[in-house]
Amino acid sequence: MTRLTKRGSVRRAIAVLLCVAACAAVPSVALAHGGDDADFRTIIEDIEPAGIPIDVRSADGDQLRIENKGDAELVVCGYVAGCEPYVRIGPLGVFENRNSKAYFANLDEVKFGEIPEGAGTGAPEWKRVRRAPAFFAYHDHRAHWMGGRLPPNIDDGNPDTQKVNDFKVTMRYGDTDVLVTGRLEYIGGSTWIGRYGEYVLMVGGVLVMLVVFLVDVRRRRAARGAAAPTVAAGSADA
Repeated sequence: MTRLTKRGSVRRAIAVLLCVAACAAVPSVALAHGGDDADFRTIIEDIEPAGIPIDVRSADGDQLRIENKGDAELVVCGYVAGCEPYVRIGPLGVFENRNSKAYFANLDEVKFGEIPEGAGTGAPEWKRVRRAPAFFAYHDHRAHWMGGRLPPNIDDGNPDTQKVNDFKVTMRYGDTDVLVTGRLEYIGGSTWIGRYGEYVLMVGGVLVMLVVFLVDVRRRRAARGAAAPTVAAGSADA
């Protein structure tokens, strides 16, 4: 005989509440992780000259990930003209120049960090940040959007992908000058369903789970009622 006990009902109610909480957390987690950066996309277009054994790509939506796959040392230049050495990537590991203007500028992810007086003068101060693998990921201010407002050339009501700007990052692989070119795109413009579709799905999922729960409760109650013993008519006079 199937019985709907209080303990079983409580367990099913807790399971439903946990599912509801998980569904509600999905959009909030996505917003907390992506934020404004989720509305932008970094595209690497070209690496010159061709054949240099390095890999440059976008990482985590708003970072550049640079990997040296060769035997020569790769120097990533900072923001100062003439290639201020910012990062070295080579067989001995990954080193960051703590005496470069780029180092201080990149301490703040949403704007150029404050650069102290005298930074960038004198010899580089290399600090090893990784032995292996030979890659470095960082917020290059040329390759991601900074600030809470939209770029002036962007229409938030346009659902199409829109170019924000082009960017260039210079490097030096051994004795060879390297130029990485790319573009930053805005992908946050969307239709109503694009903006609020995840919330519609969340509410729909919650409603479906509640309906399933209520149907299950009614089914079990009906089964319990059907299995209950009946009293024959006239038995009370027996």
